[in-house]
Amino acid sequence: MTVLPSAFAELARKLTVNAGATRQIKTADAPEKMLVVVADQLQTEIESFIAWKRASGLTVDVVTYTAAGGSKEAVQRYVQNYYNQNNPRPSYLLLVGNGTSMPPFRRSTSSGNAASDYPFTLLSGTDILPDIFAGRLVADNAADVRVQVTRWMNHERNPEAGGTWYSKGTTIASNEGSNPSDVQYAEQIQAEWLKNTFTAADKFYQGTGSATAANIVAALDQGRSWLTYIGHGSGTSWGSTNTSFSTSTIRTLKNYDKLPIIVDVACLNGSFVDTSMCFGKQWVVHNTSGRNAGAVGYYGASVSTSWHEPAVMAVGAAKRHYENKIASLGGTVMAGQLYLVERMGTGANVLDNFEWYNLLGDPSLTMRTATPSAFDITYSVVEDADGRRLDVVTTGPARSRAKAVRSGVKVALMGADGRTLLGLGTTGTDGAVSFRVPPTTNLVGARLTGTGYNFETREVEVK
Repeated sequence: MTVLPSAFAELARKLTVNAGATRQIKTADAPEKMLVVVADQLQTEIESFIAWKRASGLTVDVVTYTAAGGSKEAVQRYVQNYYNQNNPRPSYLLLVGNGTSMPPFRRSTSSGNAASDYPFTLLSGTDILPDIFAGRLVADNAADVRVQVTRWMNHERNPEAGGTWYSKGTTIASNEGSNPSDVQYAEQIQAEWLKNTFTAADKFYQGTGSATAANIVAALDQGRSWLTYIGHGSGTSWGSTNTSFSTSTIRTLKNYDKLPIIVDVACLNGSFVDTSMCFGKQWVVHNTSGRNAGAVGYYGASVSTSWHEPAVMAVGAAKRHYENKIASLGGTVMAGQLYLVERMGTGANVLDNFEWYNLLGDPSLTMRTATPSAFDITYSVVEDADGRRLDVVTTGPARSRAKAVRSGVKVALMGADGRTLLGLGTTGTDGAVSFRVPPTTNLVGARLTGTGYNFETREVEVK
């Protein structure tokens, strides 16, 4: 039986368009997998990121562009073979490079020749639905890689303790559209945020004159975790703001380590092949004096788009993120695309929307939409009749005389070699998880890493 990773199977199982096909699919208990295909000259720059992902419990395999075959078609075949040979199936695909060093496909769409990573995701069957969460680290050089992997790691590994900005978002909408209008789409997104984890949502509307660069920059500099824009785009700017907001505006941002994910319902702004510094790339590479600003991830179109389909997708990303309890960035944007299929069928513009949109970001990134919950990790090594066991307990701040347990924390036990995953589990209602460890395994120097959606991160060395 085909075994899908839990994150992917659970998303597919809850979607009406896929329910019949996924009812009998088995879910994996094993660590999820990510394949990274990296431009040859950039391989060493991703080592720290790969080490972090492995420490947090993800199985990661890395191959260079040349080793994968040296062409987009060969990379596609490599990804297909990797997918076929792994059971459980891999969850994530990360491509590292630009339009030359890691070329996307060129796809004929109703809006022209789109640069698209979507074909890399079609790995099972003949349907249009992606079979893996995909993202791209778009990089021309080593500096571009370092800037992006640093922000990805900081986002997951070093969240701001007590940061209230994680529960705030920004919507920007044009004064156009009807049935629904762009403002009405923005209101749907706000409603999803505010009935779940968000405490505030900016309403920057072209029609009210509030969609100014000054307002948007001020909000982002205070900190926002999610931004959705709905309006026109040029490739290097938003066209439905009351004052100019372009790549040069992004370069003025000082939202250091308070980085949102951006869903950009606009034409051309994700054109990372045809525009040397497109709007989307500027968001994810902006930094000042070594301090990361801009965005932690960007989802945008490489060509002109239709009107309603991308907006429905953006609503779906917000809606399904909460309804389906999707923690990852790749899963969230894919859920938006699948929501679009549910709502609007499989017409030409719906199919093209899959081709138009690319994720510039880590598809496995754990999103943050609320103040991170603090917790501590304690452990004990127990010898019993069945051998040796390492017991882990996670607790939060004290309530009266007792400490509150923390359920739902993912705990990874990484060996002292930094490469061997000795155990992976999620704490239950008692805040605990246990790992069986072979008697011959040296635990001294092993590391426990606790992570999770809207949790802080804890790392503890085993003594």
